[in-house]
Amino acid sequence: MRRWMTVGALAALGLAGCDDGGQASPALELAADAGAGGAGAAGGTGGAGGAGGAGGEVPPDCSPTEGGVHGTLYTDSDGSDASFYLAGMGEADASAQLAVHLLGAEGEVALRTCADGRYTSEALADGVYLSFADVADGARCASRNCPGRFARAVAAGQVTVVTFGDSIAVIGDAPMFPARFATLLGPLAQVDNRNVAVAGSTSDQWVPGARYYERNLAPELADADLILITLGGNDIMRYANNPALFNDLPGAVAGAEEVVLQVIANLTATIQGIREVNADADIAYVLYPNYTQAEDDIMWRTVTRVLGQEAVEGVLELARSSFPDEIDDHLLFVDMFSAADGLPLDDYLYDQLHFNDAGQQLYAESVFESLGGVLVGPSPLGAQGATPLGLTRHFGLAP
Repeated sequence: MRRWMTVGALAALGLAGCDDGGQASPALELAADAGAGGAGAAGGTGGAGGAGGAGGEVPPDCSPTEGGVHGTLYTDSDGSDASFYLAGMGEADASAQLAVHLLGAEGEVALRTCADGRYTSEALADGVYLSFADVADGARCASRNCPGRFARAVAAGQVTVVTFGDSIAVIGDAPMFPARFATLLGPLAQVDNRNVAVAGSTSDQWVPGARYYERNLAPELADADLILITLGGNDIMRYANNPALFNDLPGAVAGAEEVVLQVIANLTATIQGIREVNADADIAYVLYPNYTQAEDDIMWRTVTRVLGQEAVEGVLELARSSFPDEIDDHLLFVDMFSAADGLPLDDYLYDQLHFNDAGQQLYAESVFESLGGVLVGPSPLGAQGATPLGLTRHFGLAP
């Protein structure tokens, strides 16, 4: 694997020249200081308004360029931007002071930023890139698409990804989505892909002390850079399999919401257990799509007819809005509910719950985009892979 980042760029990202305590060496601190001041040699931006404007210079043009990355850096005033797919600067949102980076196989790509929070790049050459923003300690990324350790690991050329949870990650058309995600990242870094998910498992089986946490997950945590979670679906399915629920439909929906909140509580305990072993790995929860969009499947047609589509969507929305990002600054969100919105889900299903080749592609590409991936030109996933990906990318901070 080519080590493509320059020493100056690595120093600016806090990746090179570290002693055993994780501190950059004085020489590299000086090198980073020498390159500071907006969009320097390493190519990162200096935050909103960081390029141009000084000394009477003409301010930069941040209009989107065809084939380039563009977006906004802002403060999410109402907290509505729950994922990569929902992010975007609203009329009430103020621009935010954030440095945003775009890494490619040949190094860091220069970006232009403007005082109104917009940023853009020139048209990109074909290839895979990673876009991410520097979020200060103590600040929270409201759009939940701001990786830290994962981005630094990719920049260094080696990243460890651990996936745990239920059968979504292990049943369907192979290769499973974690392996396809690793393939998408391949041009940027060597990926150690560890998939320890267990078909049929529920969220309580992955809390610290439980069998799957101790046997499957705990041994993989110490050196993980990114942890993907797909969990909670079996909790809901086991609840929904009770025929007595149809005698009290309002109560059934309320009970499903209680199950979701218990899943969130279990996930919170699992995340807290992870943090005792690994303090800064990025943790991304992969939400399920809206299965009621599978209109050809008799089970999902029945669920929609009996409970109502709004009720089913409300349960998934509760999971999205209740995700416990306030407990941890390094939590990310892969919003498959939004990624699959409007799609004929039958075309993506292997069976009633799991995903075929097209579904695995969709999952992998959604994880890739949500965590900062950008693709221009042919996909590493082959002719069936979508392209381009991730060219519009907004970063929102919590107030």
